Amino acid sequence: MTIQHKQFSEFAPQWKKVRDVVDGEDRIKEWGTAYLPMLNSQEEAGGEGYANYKRRAQFWGAAKRTMQGLVGAVLRKDPGLEGISDDRLRRAIEVMAGRNGEPMKSIAQQHLSDLATVGRGALLVDKDPTPDPAAMPYIIHLRAEDVVFWMGGMSKGRTTPKMLVIRQDYE
Repeated sequence: MTIQHKQFSEFAPQWKKVRDVVDGEDRIKEWGTAYLPMLNSQEEAGGEGYANYKRRAQFWGAAKRTMQGLVGAVLRKDPGLEGISDDRLRRAIEVMAGRNGEPMKSIAQQHLSDLATVGRGALLVDKDPTPDPAAMPYIIHLRAEDVVFWMGGMSKGRTTPKMLVIRQDYE
């Protein structure tokens, strides 16, 4: 049984459409009649007319360039961390912020791309549970489609997440 938040169920189909538009012409054509409806005359001709129609169809990819421009404008200034007094630790986290050693700017770019595309995403800060004192925390960007359920509550006058259910396609 898969639990899904009401908003997740409502918005997931819209997120897919937006991501397809951002991916561009090849993705739109790949989904065929979902985005390029077949005309009655094309259906009667056995589909050959539709294949030709699809091949000739053009899709102007402004969405991706717009999203990239917005993200680029925000990232003109490198992202940074606040609240960490140890400069060496802060710099180490900024240079290798991701679980696989990605820099902070790369994670920020992923997150901002989702915010500009589907309007939401999440950042998860975690740390290896080993008792190794050299183990560093890391940041993972979660796509909107990966956070399938959540519950919020009030904390210091703000609504904050109290529980997240994250879809995981691997062990």
